[in-house]
Amino acid sequence: MAATDDPEISDVNSPEGYLVAACYDDLYILAAAKAIKARSPDPEIRALATRLETRHVQLLAIQSTFLADLGGAAAPSRLSARHAAYVADLEAAAPRERDRLWLTQQITVLLDSSLLHTTFSLHADDPRLKSHAQAASLSAQNHLDEVRRLGGDKLRPLAA
Repeated sequence: MAATDDPEISDVNSPEGYLVAACYDDLYILAAAKAIKARSPDPEIRALATRLETRHVQLLAIQSTFLADLGGAAAPSRLSARHAAYVADLEAAAPRERDRLWLTQQITVLLDSSLLHTTFSLHADDPRLKSHAQAASLSAQNHLDEVRRLGGDKLRPLAA
């Protein structure tokens, strides 16, 4: 569950709102990667989780630095309620359903993340933030492609 002192997402079109939302997505990717790596028997799933974890540690650090530079909200330190529920579902899933659920969750969050980064990059005034958003959107798209190659092409995103 989100901590009461963690920032709320107010306006994802503002630099602060965009960065907070992106950090929440990254925190989820990290928590889900840790959960699936500990439980999946599939080496390809575990390898993808490791790649996602590596990239999203980097993104989280960059976005946290941008937030600090803005002087407003600090980067969130815990999962949002939505993302915490995803991780709880993943940890509670039956072993034979867990990999499929993880892939479905990745599709959902990576699609949301891609849309967040792409939309922000189209409207950002700060060239550094714009460049970051473009790179993060491309990263989300590349990760979506990897998820689809592992069977995610047969899955649909979770309902909102």
